[in-house]
Amino acid sequence: MRKTTIAIVTGGDGLEAASSAASAHNVYNRLGDEHFNRVMLAVERWCWTVIRADGIDSDSLTQAWVDRANFRLELPDEVIGFDGAFIALHGAPGETGHLQAWFELLGLPYTGSNLLASATAMDKRACKRVIEAEGLMRVPRDWIIPARDLTAFDPKHIDVSYPVIIKPNAHGSGMGVHLVTNSQALLHCVTQIDIMGQAALVEEFIPGREFTVGAFILNGEIGILPVAEVLRPDYARELTQE
Repeated sequence: MRKTTIAIVTGGDGLEAASSAASAHNVYNRLGDEHFNRVMLAVERWCWTVIRADGIDSDSLTQAWVDRANFRLELPDEVIGFDGAFIALHGAPGETGHLQAWFELLGLPYTGSNLLASATAMDKRACKRVIEAEGLMRVPRDWIIPARDLTAFDPKHIDVSYPVIIKPNAHGSGMGVHLVTNSQALLHCVTQIDIMGQAALVEEFIPGREFTVGAFILNGEIGILPVAEVLRPDYARELTQE
């Protein structure tokens, strides 16, 4: 029986490459080689590197390259096409919609949310506006500080009651997220986000418990994963230390 050839995509353009690599290796090992031909590829700034591949020796891997016109793996003595892609990226371009757009143009099936959902969800402020417009729930008030304005940011320009949450507007994995209780701490966090090359999102702090619920579509049926609670004891420490 013919095996399904899967490209497991890792890497990324931001600070989450290490998390992405851990996810990709976990996927690679759990898929197994009984039903799949597995190829792990890393992408950074649209440059591709082959990390691991079933049935391909190390010498061939060092000579392999990805044909970006049709997303095929070119080897010295063969060409490998993919039946689908497992996106194991954290952050850009795997959670921003860029990779999804490319795969859709190629007609290649992929895991995860589609182009529109990915791009909207990754832009936290845009995602909040969508939820707000649908009237699904109350979302925290927020202020956006464009990346171009971060170096000259003055906390006095924001009408805010502390504590507030500050975070990069388009980053994942909770990176750069802080609970701050005064303007000096806010300014310090803005400086850190400026280094990340991101706009900063400042939100009113709403105390409460945080939950996440995953969902997936399999053969046209929607599946709901168990409810998981996100525990952040560091919030309490930050409140007492600042």
